[in-house]
Amino acid sequence: MKKKDKIIVTSGYYDILTIQDLSFLQKCRSKGDWLIVGLHSDMTVYLSTNTISNNYDERRGRFRGKSKSKQY
Repeated sequence: MKKKDKIIVTSGYYDILTIQDLSFLQKCRSKGDWLIVGLHSDMTVYLSTNTISNNYDERRGRFRGKSKSKQY
């Protein structure tokens, strides 16, 4: 990362990853040099929606390997 790099940060449930989610993430990525995506915990998803379709590890797995840069 360079001193002048622009970092974009977003977070969400991404319980069911939709075309709208992907479009939103692509727009976010186009706005900066780095995109950091935070995933909400299972408890946060459940408290907000009263249901969970995919647990945290399943949701996280969708994002792994989708980037050309490091993942932490």
